[in-house]
Amino acid sequence: MSSLFITILNMSLTASYATLIVILIRLGIRKARVPMVFSYALWFVVLFRLVFPFSFESSLSLLPGKIGAISQDIIYSESPSINTGNILLDDTVNHSIQSTLPPLDATASVNPMGAVIQLGAIIWMLGTAALLVYGIISYFRLKQKLSFSTLVKDNIFETDQIKSAFVFGFIKPRIYLPIGLSSQEQAFILMHEQTHIRRLDYLIKPLALVVLVLHWFNPLIWISYFLMIKDMEMSCDERVMKLSNDDLRIDYSKTLLALASKQSGLSSRLFFGESNVKTRVRNILHFKRPVIWVSVIVTVMVAVLSISLLANPAKDKEIEEQIVILQGEASDIYSVYDGNLIKFTDYPIGKEINTFILEVENMLFQVEPSDFEKYGGRMVEIEYLNTNFNNFSEIESITDDGKYTKSKKQRKVYAILSISGDPYPAFD
Repeated sequence: MSSLFITILNMSLTASYATLIVILIRLGIRKARVPMVFSYALWFVVLFRLVFPFSFESSLSLLPGKIGAISQDIIYSESPSINTGNILLDDTVNHSIQSTLPPLDATASVNPMGAVIQLGAIIWMLGTAALLVYGIISYFRLKQKLSFSTLVKDNIFETDQIKSAFVFGFIKPRIYLPIGLSSQEQAFILMHEQTHIRRLDYLIKPLALVVLVLHWFNPLIWISYFLMIKDMEMSCDERVMKLSNDDLRIDYSKTLLALASKQSGLSSRLFFGESNVKTRVRNILHFKRPVIWVSVIVTVMVAVLSISLLANPAKDKEIEEQIVILQGEASDIYSVYDGNLIKFTDYPIGKEINTFILEVENMLFQVEPSDFEKYGGRMVEIEYLNTNFNNFSEIESITDDGKYTKSKKQRKVYAILSISGDPYPAFD
């Protein structure tokens, strides 16, 4: 179970990166008054990231860092750590992990990190089970209510047990309408719900909900779910507007508001039914039929963005991955301040230092605080992977109030595999 939980955590982390990027793109789409179907399409990338732990590699990837930041071996590690590919983030998180966990007890059957992961896995399973049970109960309760519906025609039913129209069913979807609708309201609602059926939204929505249940611990995934449902409904409204030869915006908006006024209290709208009426009405009133050339350009842009979010960051193919051993004097010492490389002697007084870096033969290596104290200014032998590094700009000058100027040229800081040398403390 711990292994599955770690896989879920890694997928959730990667999907969080994708969610933040999609949210930014979505803001641009709304400001530019581009049809929301393009925003809706981008959420399928997040859905993919939440379901599949693998993907292809590409240099076009927009995802930062490293995929699979949490190793499956973390539960056995004496010094548990994550590796996102961002030294500053990794150092902060890893320092927090190692300072919070109790020391490793050689006589214990499970190390502290393994116990934490196991506990997290149990909490995750309980939360997932609770939400699934709630969803299943809600589904069958609603199904029971709809069993007394009256057939209008084809797959259209009417009942006094609901306040809002929706599509229900997986194999043979049916449209359920509340009673008391005018002929015009019924016509608009049927156009909207039939669009949902044609686009298979009645399958996509519950699938997205099941995925949300698996990642219930991540607030960004809840946000992405509700934004996806918003975009689903708005794009469906826009489709109805586009297919009509008449200007339906005013009458269609009145229908939405009329239905919204009949709803009260909490319902099962998280699982079924319509929502976000205010946002939808505003979107409908601003709707304009898109120009063909604009749609073509946006389609190409969304396709490229989707590929960039689906792809994992490509490894540097020009450098053959190999372990390198370097000997030399740890001639200078550095740290990281405000995301930039800074010499130890220039570090602002009173600020906590969390990152320790040694310079050996004009190369920079991040080390543990204990190794920093041992080997600073002494002859060392360092073993490192030549592809495991991050780039930093170096601070050239800094004032007493913390303002600084930095070099445009970046330097590589490598993560080490091991370090050895003079065992005596650097500061006698």
